[in-house]
This record gives sequence, structure tokens and C-alpha cells, in this order.
Amino acid sequence: MNFNLLPITKNLIIINVLIFLGTFLWTPVYGIEEIPISEITNIFDLGKSGLAAFYPTSPLFRPYQVVTNMFMHGDFGHLFFNMLMLFFFGSLVEAAMGARRFFIFYIICGFGALAIYYLMAFANGPMLGGSVLGASGAIYGVLLAYAFIAPNQEVRPLLLPFGIKVKYIVTFLILSDMFGGIRGGGDTSHYSHIGGGLIGLALCYYWSQRGGLHE
Repeated sequence: MNFNLLPITKNLIIINVLIFLGTFLWTPVYGIEEIPISEITNIFDLGKSGLAAFYPTSPLFRPYQVVTNMFMHGDFGHLFFNMLMLFFFGSLVEAAMGARRFFIFYIICGFGALAIYYLMAFANGPMLGGSVLGASGAIYGVLLAYAFIAPNQEVRPLLLPFGIKVKYIVTFLILSDMFGGIRGGGDTSHYSHIGGGLIGLALCYYWSQRGGLHE
């Protein structure tokens, strides 16, 4: 695997890291006096800076959150795993699509993941204080794109002594999220992962049928 980072991949990693670090310095958008007691749960863990995406009917929702949520993470582990996946797989997908198309692809997958979150939250009766954040939806799009481009590429996750083809790893992740979503009784984060991945796969198929992935 080629670990030479291309410009969009590199800058996406930098932006995510800077925004994560910035949340420690950011003055919260919402003063505690503005938040109903019923909505305080997890506000400071998931939406402490107002950059996470709250459900549109929540008084905590702001339009800019549909963009900022995909660049914010709840903790270091969340950030590290997502950026590790982008580090490993982003540049190959960027090389296959070209810089401009890859950036558009990444953002569309992030929007798609949020749309699925809203859809599933609506179907399950959203908690007004609930929020979603993180690059996971966009990252799943990148993973599905990588599997579309190089399905038989072998990688060694978690330092295993043998390689596993990317198509099997991606299939396992999607099935795990499907199972997690069903077992979780409405845990929308699993469905947002699936949504971002499937939108990424659909875009790859569409572009490949209309002249190829590269713009």
C-alpha cells in the first residue's frame, strides 16, 4: 500500500485534527442557561462546541451543523481511528478520482450519512438533545470506494500475521453495522455509517459507468 499522502487526503486529516484540538478552546455556542434540563445529557461530550449535528426540531440545531459535524469527533479514539482509515485508504481513492472529485465525493458521503441519521432518527422518534458527529460516514464512503477500486487488495488489520482482502473487510464492517443497528433498537450511528458507505459505492458505480472514476 502507498502511504504517500495526496493533497486532499492530507488536508482533510489536518482539518479534522485542528478542529478536534480547537474544541478544547472553543467557547460553547450555547450557554447552560439556554439548555433545558431534559437536554443536558451528553451535551458536553458530543455537542460541547455546538458543532455536532442536532436533529432539526431540536432548539440546539443550527444550519451550519450539517457541515461541521463531519469534522468533529467525540474523543481522541474516535478521531484516531477515523484518521487512520483515511491515512491508509484516502490517497488511493484520491488518485483514482482526482483531487476535485475526491473532495466532492468525501463531502457528499458525509452529507449522505447525516441524511440517513435524520431519517432513522425520525423513524424512531428522535431525542431532541441527541446529536451526531464525526467523519465516520465519509470514511465509510472512502472504504467502499477503495473496495470498488481494489477489491482484492490484501491488508493486515490489527497487525494480523496474514492479509485479508479489502472486499471481505468492508463486507464485515457493513454487516456489523447492520447487526448493531438492529440490535441497538434505533441506534442511528450504525445506519449513518451504512448510508455514507452505500452512497460512496453508488457514486463510484455511477461515475464508472459515465467515463470512469477519474474526473
